[in-house]
Amino acid sequence: MLDAVDAFCVANQVPKRACVQAVVGDFNVEIDSEACALLRDRGYISAFDQTPPCNVQPFAALNEAAVAEPAVVRVRHDSSASSVLSNDDESEEGSIGGGGADMLVESSPPLRPRWVSHRTHRQEELGVDHIFLRSLLGPEWEMVARDTCVMPVQEPCSTWSLGFTISDHRPVRATLEMRRR
Repeated sequence: MLDAVDAFCVANQVPKRACVQAVVGDFNVEIDSEACALLRDRGYISAFDQTPPCNVQPFAALNEAAVAEPAVVRVRHDSSASSVLSNDDESEEGSIGGGGADMLVESSPPLRPRWVSHRTHRQEELGVDHIFLRSLLGPEWEMVARDTCVMPVQEPCSTWSLGFTISDHRPVRATLEMRRR
């Protein structure tokens, strides 16, 4: 899928520094999975790593500073760089978007809280709905995910809300803010 996104951009001559790419939805795996690690290896960041869901309980009370000051993904264009740093700060070789100069993506998310967006038919409560973002806008732009939550926002998302009966998945939301450095 990630190769298809990159191929689409190349085939349609989307300028490398002209977009933000998003991969969102039901991954059927939690945040520490191989699928999510693959996205991080390709330069994507989790909106929930940047800013934990606002309705996580009791994590917000324990780590209020991390919620108030979300980590910022800094994208630095550097033609001599050829690595992508994952959220675990382990370097791996690779390039973003194919062709042209590589970009170095640095992220230092706060501790990951546990959040629940899905309740399985076996009554397992899992966080499997994700929002991953990758900025190709260049070094003059900063991308920040703010106001993330598992909907409805008035219900805590550390456990499944028994009052939520319209689906076995709760929608996830993030506000993406782009700003000049």
